[in-house]
Amino acid sequence: MTDIQQILQTVVQHLSGGNLHEAEKGCRKVLTVQPENPDALHILGVIAFKVGRLDAARELISKAISLFPNNPSFYTNLGNVHQACNETPEAIAQYQKALALNPENPHAHSNLGVAYKALGLTQKAMENFDAALSRYEKHPDFHTDPGYADCRLNRALIFLVKGNFAAGWPEFEWRFSSSHTPPTFPGGKIWDGTPFPGKTLLVYEEQGHGDTFQCIRFLPMLKELGGHVILEISPALARLVSSFDGFDRLWIKNDAKDTRDLDQFDLKIPMMSLPRLLNTTLDTIPSKVPYLKADDTLTRIWGERLSGGRGMKVGVCWAGSPANKNDRNRSIPLSAFSELVSVPGVRLFSLQLEKYDRWTDTDPANIFELDLGEEISDFADTAAILANLDLLISVDTSVVHLAGALGAKVWTLIPFVPDWRWLLDREDSPWYPGMRLFRQKGRGEWKQVFRQIRAALTQASNQG
Repeated sequence: MTDIQQILQTVVQHLSGGNLHEAEKGCRKVLTVQPENPDALHILGVIAFKVGRLDAARELISKAISLFPNNPSFYTNLGNVHQACNETPEAIAQYQKALALNPENPHAHSNLGVAYKALGLTQKAMENFDAALSRYEKHPDFHTDPGYADCRLNRALIFLVKGNFAAGWPEFEWRFSSSHTPPTFPGGKIWDGTPFPGKTLLVYEEQGHGDTFQCIRFLPMLKELGGHVILEISPALARLVSSFDGFDRLWIKNDAKDTRDLDQFDLKIPMMSLPRLLNTTLDTIPSKVPYLKADDTLTRIWGERLSGGRGMKVGVCWAGSPANKNDRNRSIPLSAFSELVSVPGVRLFSLQLEKYDRWTDTDPANIFELDLGEEISDFADTAAILANLDLLISVDTSVVHLAGALGAKVWTLIPFVPDWRWLLDREDSPWYPGMRLFRQKGRGEWKQVFRQIRAALTQASNQG
């Protein structure tokens, strides 16, 4: 083995171990001797991709391909760059080139499935996920490959969005073996869904606030199975859910836990596993609302704040957290809501807490009668505001789940490729009876959605 090969072998080990700095140093060392070494250029491109330098990643991997066009991994990783840039057709072309060179590459099949899923082509996506799994499973250590778990999770999301919960929930458990990092709690066994009289079960948050609002509805069902329930919750939700009748003790996330008997638990379960363990189907979703309630005192206080004036009071949220991988598809430039400003008899109020630069492309004062975001301290405030509004119009973020749980009237703006819980091709939600869904007809096409909302809002205002 030559010195260059030895260096590259070490570079690959550093890359696999997440030591990007040492991997880059090794590549640079190779390139001082061989400036056009395709493997070193490719790995530098992968490193650039991992740290978000997408233009550099595209340039480096493309150069590697020009020097050595027969390595399928080069095309797969260039496809990943295109996909990260929302250039899905270009990504598909690269994955297909990789598969032409090596049809047995599970990663290329899986990534091609992700690309088809991004275009809403669920059948093609599933075919590629199945193809990927059949190839992963030819290797004895396939269970340890993160790509295998990601593939299983992606299959779960397709099952779920199609309403096939029986197939989807078991696959959804692979989220903890993929890129998701679960919270850890020492002690206690994972609950298997059986009754637990005389024992204590810890139910903990694992994903976003919206997921908690969606699944907290299951806690009263746990109480019926006997024993005690501890609910672990984030501070932003604590005041709102403190009076919820579904647990015996509330843990506030990040608080130090002591060692008293009442803090001990025998069993534990992440909240998003409850639908599976309780055998939830489309027909058995507990959809009776409200199951959360705004505080009466806060509702009165916010009612005074929003009093005065006549007309239909409509709250608006236009962006979710940038940390969400689908943020570029679900969040909307604020200026798009100007379509609603001139609807007669409608008063618009902002409930947006964070004014993210990417999406706040106009002064909120141009759209809203009042911007309430800076006055909201937590979800208890948001719930009290919603109790004083006639309607919420929002992108797919936690506030729509809160509104649904409160039984408030809410219109949710759904991107062309929806999150699994909104299913496909329907305007209502089995999770929230008071919710109406307004869906894109094509990727990035919000104009027709706002024309539809404007017409519906005009009709609602006239009826009011």
